[in-house]
Amino acid sequence: MIFIDGDGPLQDFAKWMVDQGIPLGYDREDTESMFHEKIDRIFIDSPNAKYLEFFKQLYEEYPKGYVKILTAVGSHWPSTDMLEKASENKRMALASLGFRRQDIVVVLSGKDKIEYAKNKDGTSNILFDDKWSTIVAFEKAGGLGMFVPECYIRFDEAGHADRA
Repeated sequence: MIFIDGDGPLQDFAKWMVDQGIPLGYDREDTESMFHEKIDRIFIDSPNAKYLEFFKQLYEEYPKGYVKILTAVGSHWPSTDMLEKASENKRMALASLGFRRQDIVVVLSGKDKIEYAKNKDGTSNILFDDKWSTIVAFEKAGGLGMFVPECYIRFDEAGHADRA
């Protein structure tokens, strides 16, 4: 199976942050509080990423259900209601790009993507992701990670570089 991350490969969430005047860099209290303030629009207004058309073609070429979106919503939401709203916003945004809702898997954090590295029969899955540490962990768990570096702002500029 092939998994594609939502933020980075499909949507340019970093550009949305810049456009909204949100301080770049995850795990910052000011950034997270601005995410919370923008709960009604978060993820919905993210512009398309550079490789969206490639990933849509990949999604359409394979049999239904073979390519899925595997995206993290973040663990910083202060309430279950906000977490559910942000998760639904992600699903709506990705569905508006042409991905079927049943093919969109929303997990809490990048660490939760690792359980998708291998299938129950031991075969490996592929993950396209823009976070290097997730790629490394996915491969350590037996999957194949494909790093997608081209976002509006590179990781080091966004204050959350994690490449080795």
